[in-house]
Amino acid sequence: MTCGTTKIVKTIDEPADPDTYDLSVWETVEPGIHSGFGSTDLAYSKSIPPEGNISEATNLQGWKGERVSCKLLVWSNGTIENIRIKTKSFGNSDYSFDKNSTSISLVKYVLTDQFLNENSGACGPRDNDKVPVHLTPDIISNESSFSIDAKGTRPVWISVDIPENAPAGIYTGSISIKSKSGTKKHDITLEVLNKKLPPPSEWSFHL
Repeated sequence: MTCGTTKIVKTIDEPADPDTYDLSVWETVEPGIHSGFGSTDLAYSKSIPPEGNISEATNLQGWKGERVSCKLLVWSNGTIENIRIKTKSFGNSDYSFDKNSTSISLVKYVLTDQFLNENSGACGPRDNDKVPVHLTPDIISNESSFSIDAKGTRPVWISVDIPENAPAGIYTGSISIKSKSGTKKHDITLEVLNKKLPPPSEWSFHL
């Protein structure tokens, strides 16, 4: 691709959100692309800005040979933009991870009834016409670029495979969000503990 050429990124095809929200919350969001780290334990709504504690940087911790993850949130008040997400490999003065050790995946939304019947119970008969459905983040797609053309929030799942031979210590890496609004960098600090996760062939399970 030559300089000055803009590659068109396809928008994500998803169902419409059947829930209603007070969309006036977008009035306080400035134009452009916004981003920050959220919780991996929360399902963020697509239709409103992310709520709760959103941070510019995050910390991870794991064993040698383990995969650790975090969730980056990208949101816009309707600015039409193509967005690309890139990573900077983890490293310190003594050791650097392979550039492929960090992966980026978009989280896509699907319709779900959360396995409840019309009486909000998980068991028993159900009337599909009376069970409300909701839009929830679910599908992890191995993509690092997407387009925003409406108000909304997009979760991005970031995974780091810690090499088995990585010395214990503190490593730093970063995630960059690139769009016509500019580039925004988020730092990630990873602590590798002096413990090693055995390969799957050596795991044992007791169910």
